[in-house]
Amino acid sequence: MFLVVAVLFMFGMNTAFAQNQDLIHYTIDVVTNPLAITVGEFTAAGLNANTCYQIPCDPLANGQLIVPYTGNESYEQVENTVVGDPGAFVDVMFTLPYTILGATYGAAVTCSYDHLCLAWGASGAENFFGNPEGTTTTMQLDINGEVYFMLSANVCTPNIPDADTFEADAVCTVQYH
Repeated sequence: MFLVVAVLFMFGMNTAFAQNQDLIHYTIDVVTNPLAITVGEFTAAGLNANTCYQIPCDPLANGQLIVPYTGNESYEQVENTVVGDPGAFVDVMFTLPYTILGATYGAAVTCSYDHLCLAWGASGAENFFGNPEGTTTTMQLDINGEVYFMLSANVCTPNIPDADTFEADAVCTVQYH
């Protein structure tokens, strides 16, 4: 019995002395794609003077969702694109025009925004809607690292004697969530 205990003690000690520990260093490089915005456009034409219009986003591009619609009005929304890391979430913020002065008469078009003035999603299928006014909207980039969005505005036109052109810009700020 003593011999068995001595043998176990020797093998146990030998195993304990044979163990060693060391560190294995891990290095993980993470890269991110810089965010980029491809700018689109919102254009409304044929609007009557002294009239207020509701102009929702129109992902299907039929151009006739404008209210009131008399047959002369039209609008077009060219998609804006945000490109970055596939699957990433981005926060999108807008600084929107509220008063747009005309080129000829100094009169102004006034703009307001509601829950149908921002649409985002896949190209041609922007099916998420929201109000772009004064909020941060979180959007997810698809597997290609893209999200498409379009903007519109509800406009009230001034009472002017002849045609005029009104132009302004919205500012879009994008950052990773």
